[in-house]
Amino acid sequence: MACGAVQPAAGPRPGPLADAPLAVIRPADFLGPGGTGIVVAAKGAVFGAQAVPLRVPVRAVFQIRRAGDYTLWIRSHQPPGAVGTLQAELARQGGVLAEGTFNDGAGSPARGGAEAWAEYRRLAVKNTSPRRAMADMQASLAGDINLHLILNRTAGVTGATDFAPYPFQDSIVRTISWNEPAGLTVSMQMDLEGRPDRLRTFRDHAREHYDMAIKAAGGRLHPLTRGKLFLRMSGDPTKDTEDYLFKTLRLLGANRLNSGSEPLAVAGRYGWEAAAGGAARMAWHLPFDEEESRRKYEEIYSHYANPAQRELYRQVSAMCMADEPGEGARAQMSSPLWLYVEEDGTPPKWVDPPGLSALHTRATNLTDCVLEGMFRKTGRIIEFRVATDSPEPAHFAFWRVGPNVTGEQQPENVGAGLDVVYRRNKRHFTRAFMHKAADIDDKPTRFKIVYEHGRAALFLDETLIHQHEHLRPAGGFGFASDAKEIWDLRLRPVGEQERLSITGAEPGGQAAPLALAEDGGYAATGAPEWARPSPLKEWIEREWVIGEGMPQAHAGFRKWLAAQGAGPELVGAGDWKDVRMLTLADLVRSPADARRYYWSRRYSGWLTPRMWSLAMDGIRANFPNKDVMSYVALSGGGPNAFNHFPVDMFQTASHANGLMPGISDWHTGNTESPQVNAFSVAMFNAGARRPGLPPASASMMHCVSTTELRSYATFANNVKYISYFNFGPAYTGAACWSDSYASYTGTAYLNNRVARVDDLAAPGLMRPSRVALLYPMSSDYWGHLNISDRRAVFLALSHEYYQPEIVTEEQVADGALASYDALYVLDPLVLSGAQARIAEWVRAGGLLWACSDAASRNAFNEPEDLLEPLAGLRRALVPSAGWPASTGLEAEGDRVVAPVAGEAAFRPHRVVEGNRPRSVDWPGARVRARYDDGQPAWLEGTVGKGRVVYVAHRAGQSYSAKVVRHGEKLWADTGRGLLTTPLHEAGVARELALSVPCFGAAPLDAAGGTLVVLFNMRPNPREGVELTLREAAPPHSVQIFDGYRLADLPYRHEAGGIKAVLPPFEGG
Repeated sequence: MACGAVQPAAGPRPGPLADAPLAVIRPADFLGPGGTGIVVAAKGAVFGAQAVPLRVPVRAVFQIRRAGDYTLWIRSHQPPGAVGTLQAELARQGGVLAEGTFNDGAGSPARGGAEAWAEYRRLAVKNTSPRRAMADMQASLAGDINLHLILNRTAGVTGATDFAPYPFQDSIVRTISWNEPAGLTVSMQMDLEGRPDRLRTFRDHAREHYDMAIKAAGGRLHPLTRGKLFLRMSGDPTKDTEDYLFKTLRLLGANRLNSGSEPLAVAGRYGWEAAAGGAARMAWHLPFDEEESRRKYEEIYSHYANPAQRELYRQVSAMCMADEPGEGARAQMSSPLWLYVEEDGTPPKWVDPPGLSALHTRATNLTDCVLEGMFRKTGRIIEFRVATDSPEPAHFAFWRVGPNVTGEQQPENVGAGLDVVYRRNKRHFTRAFMHKAADIDDKPTRFKIVYEHGRAALFLDETLIHQHEHLRPAGGFGFASDAKEIWDLRLRPVGEQERLSITGAEPGGQAAPLALAEDGGYAATGAPEWARPSPLKEWIEREWVIGEGMPQAHAGFRKWLAAQGAGPELVGAGDWKDVRMLTLADLVRSPADARRYYWSRRYSGWLTPRMWSLAMDGIRANFPNKDVMSYVALSGGGPNAFNHFPVDMFQTASHANGLMPGISDWHTGNTESPQVNAFSVAMFNAGARRPGLPPASASMMHCVSTTELRSYATFANNVKYISYFNFGPAYTGAACWSDSYASYTGTAYLNNRVARVDDLAAPGLMRPSRVALLYPMSSDYWGHLNISDRRAVFLALSHEYYQPEIVTEEQVADGALASYDALYVLDPLVLSGAQARIAEWVRAGGLLWACSDAASRNAFNEPEDLLEPLAGLRRALVPSAGWPASTGLEAEGDRVVAPVAGEAAFRPHRVVEGNRPRSVDWPGARVRARYDDGQPAWLEGTVGKGRVVYVAHRAGQSYSAKVVRHGEKLWADTGRGLLTTPLHEAGVARELALSVPCFGAAPLDAAGGTLVVLFNMRPNPREGVELTLREAAPPHSVQIFDGYRLADLPYRHEAGGIKAVLPPFEGG
């Protein structure tokens, strides 16, 4: 026997899970004659794969807490042919209450037997899915699952919902009346016994959020921040909860909000700006022809001129243009491009590396024929075409094969369409379906297209996929869509056994393999001329036409390149008509290719931000508020944290027409510290930097499930639009922070404090740094994805208050180093013009810090070493085609670095070697540290009036490898000295410094004073910390926040600066 259940009788056909309580007796509850458990393993049993053998009488003790008439249900199993009766008794305190016989016939729902069991099972399946039977789920975290119920009822019907654990044994945790506020909307955690407090209505839940907001806000309402500092939140309330939700977000200091169906009325009530307009996705019109793109965007955004929305849009200051976009069509800009490839061990093939390149037969009078061969998808989709009307067809039939062929996020892997006017990525599908034979990924696959009498069929590996009917009787063939390879192509007459039926096969149907002779069922001597075999290379070149792709990209590239003052000879061409884009590094075969690739990447990186700028012009041309700003928020998660960012961030930030560069901070949890937000934004600050002028643009960041450290690090680095993604709330959505109190303090503490100093916070800008970190895009272009080392060096310098400004190669080449005392160069590829300027700057007195293979090649990936001609330093570098070992946070190796006695003071530690040279030779240099193999690790030398510091390993990654990941990240001091000691020794000035490391600290200057942002990055409290801030004249006053109250801070002004001892800071 597996289990028993006792339930009050409920009419002539009682159900086990109807409107009555239930007591469940489990196998483990039964005891044998000796009073011991007697369960055995039973595969297929309901409760824990256990059952009770009924060889002897068994008994179980259970409780009934509600009086009533009960029906006993027993689930039992007996082998076929061994049916016997069962006897059961219900007893109380020794007295028998009821007894009966089971399984003594066909039975009935009220009596037992097979029919009763069928009824029991039907009702159990109907009323209690095993996935929701908490007590029996084989999932340890099931109790943490949050469940939201929205009940519907007919008007005028009253009632209530009882909630109890299953099996609930008469125990009701809560009854929610349908007539109470939000009584039909329930938010709950499935562990009802362990967390009964988590069973509440949506309105109850909203009140919890409101209570948390009151606590985080210190029990009071604060003013809202004024000026161009946007603190955005969004929520998706129900009608029953919107008052609590709006009050919650108002307490947290949001001054910009998505405000529901009446945004202006709600904004007027709470005082914030209504978030309106904008969209997460935008139409893409890359500006190969700028005027055409401009015209399209003015037309696309013309709806903002709608008089009906004028009052709403008049008060909108900023909105979203696009969320998580990337660089548009970079690889495809090299198309159309088909390459003939011969490699050892593989048949010769034609390859379309960028995708979008089409290949069509010149002949369009083909009929009664077969095109067959091999292909491999190296992109997502391949398109086969038949019945084409010309070598550059406007009409054809097609089959598209690959995942999500329709682009509608559906599972179909085959799409078929007829007689379609060609528009890239726009298809009219007559059929879309799943077919097992089309589930091919990127494996080599044989195809065959049979075309006869206006019909055409596609076979993959001799399995019929689909047949078209009613085509033109003669035409041509073609291939198109994403990246692909084709080989073993053959065009021949159709064989007798291959002729198509009139009706064809249903899409998704199977067909038996066709058994044909090697000659395809016809005599070779009788083949028409077009079917005569030819070598693949000559046949494609003679009888096929390359087309489609993005020819407009090549035309735009020529125009842009000429505007840079270059001629076609720069990229190895004799005439402009021969200049084509090359955006795939794998296709570089010559120095001319290398130059063409570098300049193509420069152009493709410029195009997408330029498109956004034109879209911004289109928005302002139509928008009632002509000063409106709009942001593009790049993804900060996944590969962007470890490889490279999805678009040229410097170009994105360089536009001064209201375009806001933005990014999310999803990566913060996967990298070293919340302070990495500063690194992400630093690239925008670099792109927006204009010597002698205000920044060209203001930055935006999605601060995801924020904490105090994340929000402070974001605000402290010139971010003027903080989007606190995503409040939720939890009862209407997922991936939100509405139940996390840490995010309440993370928003309230920043928002409500800056509101009290918004005259400084809104216009305030970071003070310039005297330290620069080079970010050469050319290293990214060639696959030297060094972002984790750049980020770690950036953070290490910040931890001793030398937070660097990022500079680009082009900025350096244009003379930007005149504003800096020190420069850090980490990457192997650096533009030749930038290398020359660095050398001049060092000789004039600059401090250059370089490591590993830094500045060993130029932007065309050719050997060009900065350090040897500049300082006489020779490195035996290990050849590397890309960033060595990994693109993530590299692990430490076994090599240990230690100081040379009397030359440096730091703790010996293991290092991340990166592309450490096999040997380093620098005659006359000062060696300050060595590795345990004796090789020099840290060398320095004087060059002219300046100094060069060289560290042979990756000092940044060596530092970040020692982060302790426990809650908020804890940085060790070990390894930082190799990066910061040269700055201390050179006396490089800091605008702000603290007496201990690892505070987040940034001074923001405005006309009315300076706002200093401070946060303790260590988990332990810190006391007696002294702050030094450069200030030429004594200030009027110095104040610091004590909670939400500004309090005077004692200070002294001496030696051109303010010194003050800070009050105790809590940990984290």
